[in-house]
Amino acid sequence: MNKQQFWLSDYFIDLSRNQITYKNNTSNLQPKVMAVLHVLARQQGQVVSFESLMAEVWPNTVVTSNTLQRCISQLRKVFNDSQQEVIRTHAKSGYSLEIPIVKRKIPRAFLATRYLVAMLCVLTIVLLINFLSHSNDENHHAFSKVSAVTNTDDNESDASYSPSGRYIAYLKNINACESEIWLKDTTTFESHQLTKIAGVYGQPNWSPNGKHLVFSQRNLCPTNNKPVRQEFCWSVAQITLDTLPNSPFEAAPLLDCAPNFIRQVNWISDETAVLLQERAGEMGLYTFSRNDQQPKLLYSNADKEIYSFTYNDASQQYSLLAINRQEQHYLIHLNKEGNQLSEYPLQLPADVASYNAFQIKLHPTEAYFITSTNQGIFKISQKGVFSPLFTSSRFTLQSPSYHPNGKSVIATEINADTDIAYIPFDKMTHDKPINELSFTLARSNASDDMARFQPSGDLILWSSKREGVRRIWLSYHQNQNSKAQLLPKQTDSMYGKSAVWSPNGKHVASLTNNKIELVALNGQKQVINIPFLVSGILQWTSDNNLLLKGRNDGFEALYVYDIASEQYQTLSTQPVYWARMINKTSYVYLNDELVFYYVKNGVAQTLDLLKGQLERPYFALFDNKIYGINAQHELWSYSLTTHKKQTLAQLSDSARYVSDVNEQGVLLTVMKKFSKELVQLH
Repeated sequence: MNKQQFWLSDYFIDLSRNQITYKNNTSNLQPKVMAVLHVLARQQGQVVSFESLMAEVWPNTVVTSNTLQRCISQLRKVFNDSQQEVIRTHAKSGYSLEIPIVKRKIPRAFLATRYLVAMLCVLTIVLLINFLSHSNDENHHAFSKVSAVTNTDDNESDASYSPSGRYIAYLKNINACESEIWLKDTTTFESHQLTKIAGVYGQPNWSPNGKHLVFSQRNLCPTNNKPVRQEFCWSVAQITLDTLPNSPFEAAPLLDCAPNFIRQVNWISDETAVLLQERAGEMGLYTFSRNDQQPKLLYSNADKEIYSFTYNDASQQYSLLAINRQEQHYLIHLNKEGNQLSEYPLQLPADVASYNAFQIKLHPTEAYFITSTNQGIFKISQKGVFSPLFTSSRFTLQSPSYHPNGKSVIATEINADTDIAYIPFDKMTHDKPINELSFTLARSNASDDMARFQPSGDLILWSSKREGVRRIWLSYHQNQNSKAQLLPKQTDSMYGKSAVWSPNGKHVASLTNNKIELVALNGQKQVINIPFLVSGILQWTSDNNLLLKGRNDGFEALYVYDIASEQYQTLSTQPVYWARMINKTSYVYLNDELVFYYVKNGVAQTLDLLKGQLERPYFALFDNKIYGINAQHELWSYSLTTHKKQTLAQLSDSARYVSDVNEQGVLLTVMKKFSKELVQLH
């Protein structure tokens, strides 16, 4: 079997292009990876020894078995082959290709016949005429295809093309906090590590001549033992790419570390850069150069918080996004000297959450911008109007950036496979780690999160993206085989991951379409408009009271909202990550520095024993006890009566956080798989 193009089941293999296509989604792989697949395909169904594979794919070359294993791993990722149904490993022997080679027509797109060429010419003329006659159609730049740029076991993100389009600079995450900066050559498919050491890097940005990358760097990661925000400092560095074969490089410092938060840094010329930095509590644009490393204020706005910007060298204008205290987003245009030229309120689609911060990039040849939202990839006109470019519910995409030709976009695709587990207290043990996956409820390969017990009932609810968009699902926690069912009357995708039961267990509250929906199990629905921007529903504390976190007059806070009177009370004026009410006068909250506070009768105290005791910033509260999971994956409880902490069980590395507790056991969210990959939109 020496054909360059063939079918493996429903996968179209094109060895000449080093591509695998499945349902219009194309993955580009390295030649050696495709060579491994070719050898296996020629002996389909047979065991090919490790030695034979390495000798044929890497003749006269010394390679280790790890090299072959990485190729197999990349193929399995493309085939979604976690169960070894496509490529099987035979211990101490070799690999075999299990899916059949089938006879099917080669897709017309891959046939080079005169008839096809003639038809393409005619089609091109027709499309050109149609394009010219509809040049004002807002959606003529929409994308329809997604293909993989990376297929590795690493987490790649925040990519951008070099000005020539040949190289892609991106971050390779080595843990939850630190990353390395890498470069990929799109002509040779070779990848190069650019930074010698890992760090907390911002997205790298290209100089116009393509010789330098500039990026921000934070000095350290948060620790589990203490809040370190007061110890953070941010610096700016660059990498020069004149001698790529000598990589990795020592990053050259441009700005020393200072305790001023840097959100973004971009080159605007080969010598000058602009950074978006916070000083004296206000975000501003500051310019600096290699020769003069003292940033100078270009623009700030006392009434609005700037959170993203881009620069158009052709028009010599800045465009930036900002939000005011009434939570209205604005697109602001400046000239090169920093003088404001115009300002437009962003016209968000109804299903795009307004609490998002939108990162904008400029189209290379046309006067509009691109951004990602909770509903997909959108373009933004010069007057702040959103239009969809790619809104497939299958993909969670972030950080889009155009190719210099303006015809494709590179973005980060995020895949999170989380599950719900119910572990009874009588199954917990200290002797060996509990395998939470054996306690999984209503398993899916999507993001399942934030399960809650039904008060006075046997149901649990959780949010899931198993149908593409996030919705609320129900099942019975006492039965692992219980079939998941959708909560009725859900019309929109919910915002955030948290939904809550009413105290009587007959209604569910969720955040959707910038409103709160109260849905009864019989399908009746009530929509509530809240007078401030809600970013999370934390608890339904009594018949009429909801515990919410949100932004009001530009400040984040914790609130209790009365459904009947439509009035609200502010509980905490500092940013809150998570909270639980105990009664009308007592509650526990976790602030944005991950410090626990216990408030009783208006008096707040920190719970110092719980510093650094959360793997993820969520906890549960039951019977006057706090429950959580720490970085060592220990399930613990803390009594608010005795102020003593107790370890309940040793969990596996998959355990992330406790979402709810009752008399019989706990509900956990466990991470089965998480990945970030670079993809291209066409």
